[in-house]
Amino acid sequence: RQVLVPERAPAAGAAGGGGAAGGATAAAADGPVNLNSATVEELQRLDGIGPVTAQRIVDHREAHGGFGSVEELDDVPGIGPATVAALRDQVTV
Repeated sequence: RQVLVPERAPAAGAAGGGGAAGGATAAAADGPVNLNSATVEELQRLDGIGPVTAQRIVDHREAHGGFGSVEELDDVPGIGPATVAALRDQVTV
């Protein structure tokens, strides 16, 4: 089961940074995303992760009982070593 919690609107001072960098900064400000509990929407906030790859991460997690380490992202179809390296500081297990 998943419990979806709506996201709060950013504070007025945080609205200045737009674009992809602003999204990555917002995700980083909230701390690392937990691969074993993140929703598809939360995973899409990570650099280079779109809706298809986010769904693949969730599907892999459900099929294999979760991630034991960040390096296991390499087992997800469409994610390679370069993506794992880029996400290492943005995710946790």
